[in-house]
Parts: sequence; structure tokens; C-alpha cells
Amino acid sequence: MEDYKNIRISVDADLIIDDIQKRFCLSTKVSVMRFALAYALRDFRDEIDFDTLDNQYEKNGTNQNTGTIDDPNLIFKTLITTLFPECETPYKYARVGIIYGLTKIKEKMDENPSFSLVDLM
Repeated sequence: MEDYKNIRISVDADLIIDDIQKRFCLSTKVSVMRFALAYALRDFRDEIDFDTLDNQYEKNGTNQNTGTIDDPNLIFKTLITTLFPECETPYKYARVGIIYGLTKIKEKMDENPSFSLVDLM
């Protein structure tokens, strides 16, 4: 199975990124996407159904090359294939993790007006 070369998130996920950027003064969408992915992998990896959610999440928002999301050392690719040894499409998993993480962060923001990203660390 061929993996993604570009990660296209949903418009809804884009709106969440915009909210996070404004509320917490983060400079780039990519920084928010990376944070959301790390948060999802750390706290929700056992509950995420990557294949199902990849089909459910729309692909009509921001598009980033996988090399932009991951770093030259392929930290996220390595982390995902370590956490999920059966995974043949780590960037598909990354796309789902980003959107899932963004959704969970948005839930926290909506529940608590004084929420801070530090609360997730």
C-alpha cells in the first residue's frame, strides 16, 4: 500500500488550527499540527482507528508535504512505525493523528476557557 506524500487535513481541522494559533500565539500551522500529532500519539493511540478515521475525515483543507510535517530525521515516521509495527503507511497514521489530536484539543478549549496547552504536557 502506498503512503501519503502530502497530508491534507479537513477544513474543520484548519479552523481548529486557526483557533489554537490565535489563542496561544503559535506562529505556524505546522507547529500546531506537530503538537496535535504528538498529543494524539501520546494520549490516544490505543483508541484511534486509523483506517476508519482516514476514510471519514475529509481531505479538503490545508495540504502539507510529509517532509514539512516530519523533520529530516523522520522522527514522526520512526515513532509511528515503532508504536505500530504493523503500520505500512505512517503518514496516513500521521494525518489521522493530527486531526484526532486537534479535535481533542478543541474539546478541552471548549470545556475550559482558562485551558492552556501546558495542561496537556
